[in-house]
Amino acid sequence: MVRLPSIQIIGAQKAGTSAVAKWLFDSGYCRPLVFDDEPLYYSKEAHFFDIDWNYNLGLDYYASRFRDDELPALDATPDTLTFAQRVRDTYELAEDS
Repeated sequence: MVRLPSIQIIGAQKAGTSAVAKWLFDSGYCRPLVFDDEPLYYSKEAHFFDIDWNYNLGLDYYASRFRDDELPALDATPDTLTFAQRVRDTYELAEDS
């Protein structure tokens, strides 16, 4: 089974998601990895579901951002709210793999 974040903070910008994410990261949740040439905010917001280029790279690409098997993982991309079907499809695919 592919390991995906156990928590998706899905909300609007300026709705307190950053404060909640910081609290959870400080409590031990795994941050997404930032790959070469990506902005540093990807360490909080993986932007997998809301950016077509990232989404088209597939499930393994997204899962590769969350490598620490000892910690629960968290993605706090606020724009995920408008891509609920992509989130559902990805998690269902992960269950089947």
